[in-house]
Amino acid sequence: MPVPIVVLVFTVVAAGFASTWRSLFVAWNDFYSHGFLIAPYGFWLVWSRRHEIARRVCPWWAMVGVALALSLGWLLGQIALLQIVHQTMLPLILASWALAVFGRGARPVVAAAAVMLLLAVPLLTAFVPLLQSVTVSANALLLAAWGLKAEITGTFIRIPEGLFEVADGCAGSAFFAASISLAAMYVSLMRTSRQAAVVIVLSAVLLSLVTNWLRVFGLILVGHWTNMQHPLINDHGWYGWVIFAAVQPLWLWIAARAEQRWPHAPHERVVPSPIGHVDWRVVAGASLACLTGPALALALQARPRAAAPATLPEFPTVALANAPTTARPGQWTPSAISGQRHLQALVRDGATPIQIDRVIFTDQRQGGELIGTDRHLGDSVEVLTDQVTAFSTLPMRLVRQAIVRHRDGVRLVWYWYRVAGVSTTQSMKAKLLEIPAGITGSPPSEFVAISTPCGPRDCADAARSLQAVLTRP
Repeated sequence: MPVPIVVLVFTVVAAGFASTWRSLFVAWNDFYSHGFLIAPYGFWLVWSRRHEIARRVCPWWAMVGVALALSLGWLLGQIALLQIVHQTMLPLILASWALAVFGRGARPVVAAAAVMLLLAVPLLTAFVPLLQSVTVSANALLLAAWGLKAEITGTFIRIPEGLFEVADGCAGSAFFAASISLAAMYVSLMRTSRQAAVVIVLSAVLLSLVTNWLRVFGLILVGHWTNMQHPLINDHGWYGWVIFAAVQPLWLWIAARAEQRWPHAPHERVVPSPIGHVDWRVVAGASLACLTGPALALALQARPRAAAPATLPEFPTVALANAPTTARPGQWTPSAISGQRHLQALVRDGATPIQIDRVIFTDQRQGGELIGTDRHLGDSVEVLTDQVTAFSTLPMRLVRQAIVRHRDGVRLVWYWYRVAGVSTTQSMKAKLLEIPAGITGSPPSEFVAISTPCGPRDCADAARSLQAVLTRP
């Protein structure tokens, strides 16, 4: 099979995962901008080293099965709206296609390219909580050594002049991801030895951490010296990258010394030659295996889902109507994600008003899904407590109990999820239930809440009222 046709088929296979590419482009635009650099670099790496596998082309049929399994894993990530899952599967699927077509001899080149594509996936954001904690601890030591009194509470650092928060963006995840990506590019370009590669990557990570610690420490000192009046306090996005750029010569020097200390064996020069015979059967088999997931996803999307039931088993006699578009003054309401259906009813337990809310997720999309957003308890509320509690023992019945403070008071909220006809307080269980629900066409997933006002310190009476409504015959 001619090489241009092989490239064309690979392009078609990659395009079959358009929804995942779109989600990656969104992430690169928002907060993971280095993906625009390292993803194309990964493809270029394979093309620039195509001659290294030209004479060793031999179909690896076992990888066809691996590609099929990965494609089905991608499908599950799509159904459950687990974005990080289907994004991670994409580089692995493309790598399995290449290994199936070109064989074991392509492993070094394909593995290097796959690593670069995986670094374009926002996997490193999982380290944000750890990076926050380390940054706070490091600055506590720096401030103590400087002699500046500071009070540390969680991710907040309070000095006499004001309060600083080491938020997600201040954790240094951008420097962390950029440093690892640059180190990986350097290692693959220079073909360093394993020992040198370890030193290069670790030094890049360490310098990225120190860069962020110094950035936060410098901001605190500026706030201290200017009584929180310097413009840098509110606009410091560029400031960290200046420090990051300033330490890169030091990192390059460390990389050069590592290469001198552990030089790589001379690379065998490969004489450019045409890629050997590519078996069209393995190309077809690998392509069909990779595209199984996207094809099934399209089939499931085209299949109509069952309608949401008219009533809930918890409130069989309560007729819920469309909620008003604007809440009444003083009324708490859950966040109904745009495009979803919000039903509401008001009942009473004696003189206590009880509000029932039912948000039906008729068309779940990334950013507007049942599980994955934390805005159900309101857009402008302070969540004081949120825990699972039992309100009945025979039989055992559980709800998630939250006490929220909104603009007009405190409210006790009991809520749960309903997926595929099953009510649960566990977000992970609800997410897993959405996989078979998406396959079988079950009714849409729902967020259900019952709430009433309560005192700022004691919500016991409010809890008894909610229990009375939920246990009515």
